[in-house]
Amino acid sequence: MKKSIAILLVVLIAVPLMALPGCGESEEPEPVSGDKERVRGDVTILDPLEGENSLDFAVFSQVAEEDMDGEEYVNVFISPESLRIALMMAYNGASGETGEQMARLLGVEGMSLEEANGRTAGLLEHLQDESEGTQVEIANSMWSNEDVWFWEEFLELNEAYLDAETLELTDADDVNQWVSEKTHGKIESIVDRVDPATILLLINALYFKGNWSDPFEESETEEWDFTLQDGSQTEVPLMHQSGYYKYYEDHSLQAIELPYGEDENISMYVFLPAETSDLQDFIASLSDDLFDEWMSDLESREGDIYLPKFKLEYDKELAGTLQALGMVDAFDPEFADFSEMVSEESLGGENVYISRVIQKTYLDVNEEGTEAAAVTGIEMQATAADPGEVERFEMVVDHPFFLVIRDNDTGTLMFMGLIVDPS
Repeated sequence: MKKSIAILLVVLIAVPLMALPGCGESEEPEPVSGDKERVRGDVTILDPLEGENSLDFAVFSQVAEEDMDGEEYVNVFISPESLRIALMMAYNGASGETGEQMARLLGVEGMSLEEANGRTAGLLEHLQDESEGTQVEIANSMWSNEDVWFWEEFLELNEAYLDAETLELTDADDVNQWVSEKTHGKIESIVDRVDPATILLLINALYFKGNWSDPFEESETEEWDFTLQDGSQTEVPLMHQSGYYKYYEDHSLQAIELPYGEDENISMYVFLPAETSDLQDFIASLSDDLFDEWMSDLESREGDIYLPKFKLEYDKELAGTLQALGMVDAFDPEFADFSEMVSEESLGGENVYISRVIQKTYLDVNEEGTEAAAVTGIEMQATAADPGEVERFEMVVDHPFFLVIRDNDTGTLMFMGLIVDPS
């Protein structure tokens, strides 16, 4: 049986319905010149850039610090790529300093809007390429209130580059049915009701399905003591297998790659800090550069891996996190500038700003593979080399660890998490 990962991203954009609808003129996007490009319809799709994951680690470290329970961390599991796609959809309607702050956070500063969208479209195409043993599906939609007209260029950018459907926002049942279908029933609902102030609902769904390339045998799973941050222990089922893996270790940590599917184009990477390491120092050190070093240091080694079998659910309000990372104006009722999304005149002069960003996730790691789901909501309102002879390693993941699920071709980080208590 194949296991799956499902991602759902929601953007809620709300203003009081108090003004007459308005509309704006749009122009065709300018072609983007580059060495690797292809035309799809009226737009130019560019190959994605190599993974630039500064946003991912910045968000993760900030979230882990914010969620600390006194001196101890809690389980954290986020989808940075889901958040990135949602912010890209909203970025297509941003302008001025608001747009500049979002561009810096998204890593598209200095790019034209067409190039930024072209790179994103190229990434979405790449992630959805058919591969034996893995499946990735990405869907975007824009649910708009029929009494409000948005700038055509904003809608067309999301439609042309991100394949976003334009649907009528009527009631929660329609939205939730779309959500359930696009996540294969993994997430059944995202909204309890449609707020009368909501004028636009942007939804991104990212779904991954696959098996471990080398599944764990259930007969090898046994109960094991897992040491918590305070030194106490809890019993968890620990899966086990032996073989050759891409592996790295030094005095401070062990790291291993566990690939999915026959092509091994997507993998889970598990990083186990030494028991003597300070977990807070480890989290603070996480960065794109350090992660790249770990990736380059992985070498084929024979050994044994013991990995917890576990499930967890997680939710987080991310507005404060994004503000702490420099995306400030988008949340300010006075200074937010989403003038490329909707005309102020169509809203009676009211301003549009982001009021909430929420992400909810679910993770299941077992012998056959990985299953996970994430829901993110943004609410907007008005106002390999030969290692030579080396000893066989043993990696027993029996204390807090860090994990990443990564597309190996582009370096895109689909998920990342800190697991301090798998029970």
